[in-house]
Amino acid sequence: MVQRCKTTTSHQTIAGYQYDIDNHIKPGLGEILITEIRPKQIKDWANLLPVTNKTKNTIMIPLRRMFEEVFDEELISTNPMDRIKSFKAERNEPSPLTTSEIDNLLNCLTGTELYFYQFAIWTGLSTGEQCGPKWEDINLEAKHFFVRRAYTYGRIEKTKNSLRQRKVELLQPAYNALQKLQKITGKQEWVFLNPRTNGLWKNIAISDAWCRALIRAELEYRQPYQTRHTFASLMLSAGLPLTWLREQMWHANYRALLIKGGTGNHHIQFFFCTPILWSFFFCHSGYVIILRKFKFLFSG
Repeated sequence: MVQRCKTTTSHQTIAGYQYDIDNHIKPGLGEILITEIRPKQIKDWANLLPVTNKTKNTIMIPLRRMFEEVFDEELISTNPMDRIKSFKAERNEPSPLTTSEIDNLLNCLTGTELYFYQFAIWTGLSTGEQCGPKWEDINLEAKHFFVRRAYTYGRIEKTKNSLRQRKVELLQPAYNALQKLQKITGKQEWVFLNPRTNGLWKNIAISDAWCRALIRAELEYRQPYQTRHTFASLMLSAGLPLTWLREQMWHANYRALLIKGGTGNHHIQFFFCTPILWSFFFCHSGYVIILRKFKFLFSG
């Protein structure tokens, strides 16, 4: 099944299928003949998987495709997956960093690790996209860069919608990180290099550096991907137009964008109940927007 998918499916998706087959489907159902598998066996196996419901649904995708192929080839008379409903997945609430937590975290980092996460927080890139920039993608003079590739399942690939280049504005903290980083990796091809290996950042190394920083900063654990949620929350709190933010983060719809940043009273308290003394400038559509936030109390 995986082999037949290679002509129509991305490397990232195929790698995900193969991982789920090797680590979940084969260990749980591999000893049963496919013609003898019954819906109850699949349900019992899936219920015992030590993963979230969302991940269970993802694991079911290659299993469904396998049974569809076997059914189409008339090797089985009925498809047991037709009787398997998707699990109800609970939405993971965003856990953005507050401004004080951002300061604490960055103060616990140095060198290229500091610039890596400072850039991530102030651009909203996904973890995979953060590994992909080359210096040829960066225009420091114009204060923007292009997202053209991302690290997925062990290799660098072109990003989704590669026919349309995604241009991201450089806010001042991200710009500052690149200026400092240019002195370190400016003569290299890639912008971000792991200081421990001098090679490209990979998922395990990113998580390790992130966890070390969270521990030193005495912050509650959240995934590195929360830097993306943090950016969305900062921008929404500052009142930036959703149209601009949607282009920056490459979201297909506004609902996903609002979920990323969080909404409601918690979202307001996140930004305004923390002492804040900062300002930054950026240009968009010919306007210079100055954002300033000062310490004050917010109740409610």
